[in-house]
Amino acid sequence: MDFYYRFFENDTLLIQKFVGEWSTPDYEKYINFSAKLENVKHLKKILTDLTDVTLKHMKYNELILEIGNLIKIRDKITNTEYLNVFRVSAPNLTVVTQLYQSIQVKKGLNYEFCSTFEQAIKLLDITYTESQLENLINSLDNKF
Repeated sequence: MDFYYRFFENDTLLIQKFVGEWSTPDYEKYINFSAKLENVKHLKKILTDLTDVTLKHMKYNELILEIGNLIKIRDKITNTEYLNVFRVSAPNLTVVTQLYQSIQVKKGLNYEFCSTFEQAIKLLDITYTESQLENLINSLDNKF
């Protein structure tokens, strides 16, 4: 799995795109890496684009277990003072994202999900147009 990212708006916005077949070990490595970046201290908003992530190798019961693993990984991160909007497209990924977020929101984390650029812009309260946001996502220049 590949991770692309870039900081914007004086480092208060992080846009990240995950690509490929889902891998929790890869995700954990990326999270541990990104949590140490200096820019993370200033974050207020994150857009996580999951539209190019696939879950082909996982059955339903495995997905439920993965949600538990993701929560354990996320619980290790201390910064919770930001809005994270997940952009999804596939039905199975939408369900997993919604289940994950429903648990995390109860802990006080500010998570949302959507399927369109228009909704992501509204949720994040950013001034980009849909085409600008799409271009930004497609041109993220940092890869992990």
